Amino acid sequence: MVPNWADVRRLSQLLGAPRPAVLSMREPAAAQPAQSPLLSTSAAREPASSAFPIARYNPVTAQPVAFGERSGSKISLIVLHSAASPTETILAAMTAVDAQSMSHYIVAANGAIYQLVDDSCAAWHAGMADWRDRRQNINRVSLGITLEQAAGGYPANQLAALAWLADTLRARYQLPANAVMRWSDLNSDSANDPASFPWEAFRKRLKA
Repeated sequence: MVPNWADVRRLSQLLGAPRPAVLSMREPAAAQPAQSPLLSTSAAREPASSAFPIARYNPVTAQPVAFGERSGSKISLIVLHSAASPTETILAAMTAVDAQSMSHYIVAANGAIYQLVDDSCAAWHAGMADWRDRRQNINRVSLGITLEQAAGGYPANQLAALAWLADTLRARYQLPANAVMRWSDLNSDSANDPASFPWEAFRKRLKA
């Protein structure tokens, strides 16, 4: 049987054509490169039946770069931030190839929780600040959580999700309630971060 070479060439062109990238908020683990810091197999994960399941954010078009090593430092703080942008915009910005900052977790206005990088990494969400009577790199000793700041403030479901996440991380790393701090508590140059956050009411939500 003699092949139709015109059909063969056309099929080769179709198979060789580049495929469009797909942005997905729930890429399967197999899609992650082996060296990816996203949700490593050794990381403890909350089951899908949790009150607020943690979704992995692993788009095929980007990988987080704004993180470093903890250099042996122990996780001792949970630092809160806010961003006045939709969650999709925050996630895209923090995983861009030229990103200069990112948090470990994002809590959306609707209460959804996303993790961008493993807890074992020092995400660049904070920086240098005075803590425990000395100036130090807070990124190395903390986990960063960024809240989507919606136009109407912080909805009750978002605050409930944040309290659950903070308490879950506290239990995991054996941290007291006062280990949960605003970035403005550590850095006077960021006097309103997270912006307009109901701090006193939120603190009452945390487990003793």
